[in-house]
Amino acid sequence: MDREKWMKQVIHQIHFAPDRKKIRCELEEHFEDRMEDYGDETKVIIAMGDPIELGRQLNIQHKPYLGWLWLLSWVLIVLIICMIVLVSVLNLKFSEEGVGKVDLDQLSESYYDCLEKYSEDVAYKWTINKEVQLINTKIVFEEIACDRTDKRLRMKVTSEGDAPISNVITDMTIKGDDKELAWGCLNEWAENEDGKILSVGSINTAEDFDTDTYKLEITYDRFGESFGFIVNLRTGEVTEWEK
Repeated sequence: MDREKWMKQVIHQIHFAPDRKKIRCELEEHFEDRMEDYGDETKVIIAMGDPIELGRQLNIQHKPYLGWLWLLSWVLIVLIICMIVLVSVLNLKFSEEGVGKVDLDQLSESYYDCLEKYSEDVAYKWTINKEVQLINTKIVFEEIACDRTDKRLRMKVTSEGDAPISNVITDMTIKGDDKELAWGCLNEWAENEDGKILSVGSINTAEDFDTDTYKLEITYDRFGESFGFIVNLRTGEVTEWEK
């Protein structure tokens, strides 16, 4: 057996391929040192031992599973770096293309507009466009409607300011013919280029709203800020609320 064949048999036992080159270099150095002592290649090969057994021992010492774990960790690191770079590029691209530079009309297109999803049995639908100012936020009550099918009163509302609608009107009171009504608010929002929060939403009363209700009274009076108005549900007329 010559030197090259012996070396290949040793290296063949190393399972973690990236280690093979390093191990081969080490074996070459040992081989050269032995050559100085023995001066004969055949004697050196005999002294170095059985190539298969030596290769197996070296494979165990180098722990191939640790090698694969090390390689996998580097692959994961590279993937994470690539993802970070990709996200950064996309964020820059979106920023340049104007993500966040939205207006309420664009936002409304992606929002489930319940006022347009009514059944055909609508008791009434009024455009009121009542604007109020609250907590550095302009709120516009755009439409109000009632559906006989699910017996809910709904208002379409938009806002622009420091916070989305649902954060601003939490303490608002709604009364129907002087009877306080339970209600909830759903909204979708985005931030425009000026840092203003734009939102589009709907305010929904609880079920079993009386479709014969004559007037709706909407008021807010908290922390030194207040607004109030009354909607005639038979005509859609809006008047200011007086304490």
